[in-house]
Formats: sequence, structure tokens, C-alpha cells
Amino acid sequence: MNYQRIKPVMPYTHYLDRAFSRAKKSAASLESKRYSSDITMHRVAENGRILAITKSLIEDMKAILLTFPNVDDLPEFDNELVKCTLDYPSLKRAFGAVLWAQKKTEEFGRKYQRLMGAARSEVMFKRAEAEFYGRISSIMKQINSQLLFLEQARKVMKEYPNINQGVFIVAIAGFPNVGKSTLLKKLTKAKPAIEAYPFTTKGLNLGFANYGSAYVQYIDTPGTLNRLNKMNNIEKQAVLAIKHLSELVVYVFDLTEPYPLAQQETLLEGLKEYHKKIILYLSKTDILDKQVVASFARHYPVITDIGQLEKMISDAAKEYYRNSAIAARAAKPEHE
Repeated sequence: MNYQRIKPVMPYTHYLDRAFSRAKKSAASLESKRYSSDITMHRVAENGRILAITKSLIEDMKAILLTFPNVDDLPEFDNELVKCTLDYPSLKRAFGAVLWAQKKTEEFGRKYQRLMGAARSEVMFKRAEAEFYGRISSIMKQINSQLLFLEQARKVMKEYPNINQGVFIVAIAGFPNVGKSTLLKKLTKAKPAIEAYPFTTKGLNLGFANYGSAYVQYIDTPGTLNRLNKMNNIEKQAVLAIKHLSELVVYVFDLTEPYPLAQQETLLEGLKEYHKKIILYLSKTDILDKQVVASFARHYPVITDIGQLEKMISDAAKEYYRNSAIAARAAKPEHE
């Protein structure tokens, strides 16, 4: 799902102004024609106004509902992402309010077109027109708070990562500033912004690499991922990406940072609950004493060489696609 394509949702006055503008143009066009009587001219022109307003608002409400995804039909990652970063009940109520406005607009459009058909004087036309304008304006005003909420929801969704689901995905995890973004840059064509202080990743940095015919999507996950009750939306995205999308996790240890080793080990243990294959990588070995690296390697099977890491990822990706192809052939009906 490409959330960046969701169109902005405007305040209710925007939709009313556009509808009334279209009504004015429609009436002017109809009034310029010849009619058998003034009554007929008024009836046709006022009907044209009502029809233009009704059509304009219905189109706008439908566009809002169509531009947002149906959350219940989204893949598991996207579904949970929406529900943990937005007030989902309020989102559903907002969609319901827009649908209600659409249906009420249709209802009043039909009703007041019938009244125009029965009107026999300019006074009756103007009275029906004023009532219609008032009721339509009231409907739109009633859903303004929901329209504003949907615009805020759109802005949140716009920050969601555009991940190519269905391919081999590798999540790079670890504490902030341990070298995850640097590793992503080495493994892929991505050029993530890297700064010399913690919590520098403002979103999910994405990158990709091809190992022969094996395509790999990399996700640099920010944050510590172990503060469930304090996570921001980006950190929640990272956890869900690991949980639902990744086939492999590269966990980055760093012995040069102020994060105690015990905390890094605790975070690693927490990641194991997602039952993903994990490769351990030790960063910044160029500034570590060789004896420190050797001592640490006796306790953890860490990788320190990029070439070796790439080979392990490549082998895992090729096995993934090979198994996927076997499964696809097994599922294919015999008559095909």
C-alpha cells in the first residue's frame, strides 16, 4: 500500500464552496437558454443548482472514502500498523460520518428536486433553495471534526514506509547509534542520513540489494524496541516490520557505546520472541582492540566481515526464493 498517494482531506467549507461554485456556473448556463416561461426557467435553473451541489458533494465524499484503504482488508503488517499508530475506533467513526454525509446529501438532493418540480412561483423556488442550502451546509458542518481527524490520520499514514512486501526482507536491529545505518549503507544502495548522536533515524531507512536473482529488501529499524509503553510511531513501525515482514534479523552489537552489554543482550533476547533467524554482527571493530573482539567472539558467534555477512544473507535469500518457487509449483493445479 502506497500511503503517500492518499489525497488531502479539507475542512467542510472547502467542499461547500466548491459545490456552490459549480452550482452557480450550472445555473448561469441554464438561465442563458430560452424557455416557454419564467417559471420554467426558474425550475430548470434551481434544479440545476441542486443537482450540481449534490453531485459535487457526493463525488467528494466518495473520493475521501476511496482514497483511504479499507483497514480490515490490509495485510497483517499494515493492519496492525494503522491500529497501533492511530485511534482506530475514531478512524472508523470518521469514515462512517463521511458515508452518512454522502447518503444524506443524496437523500436531500432527491427531496428538493421533487419540491422544485412541484413549485409554482419564484418565491417557492427560493424558499426550497434556501432550505436545501441550509440543510446541506448543516450536514457538512456536522462532519467537520471527522474531516479534520482524517487529514491528521493521512499525515500519519504518509510517514508509513513503502515496503515491498512479498520479497526477502532483512531487518537490521540494535540500540541507537551502534552502526545500523552505516551497515545498511555498506550492504545496499541506500544513503541513509547518519549523525554522531543517538536516535538519529527519523523513519525506517530502506535499502535493497540483488544477489544474483535474489532480491533483498533491508530495513534499518530505529529505537531500542524494548520500551513498549513508550514507543513512538517510528519505533512501532520497526517492531511490526520485524514481527510481520522480516525473514531474517541482523542484530548489531557495539562495544564502543555507553549502552551496557547487559542491555544489548536483553534487547537481543526480546527479539527472539518473534522466532526469526538472527545473525549477530559486531560493528566498529576497526577501533576495537583485537583481544576484545576475540574475547567477545568466544561468547557470541558474531560476524565482523561484511563479505561474510553478505554471503550468509545471500544464501538465506536464495533458499527463501527456492522454497517459494517449490511451494508455488506444489500449489499449482495439475490441469494447468
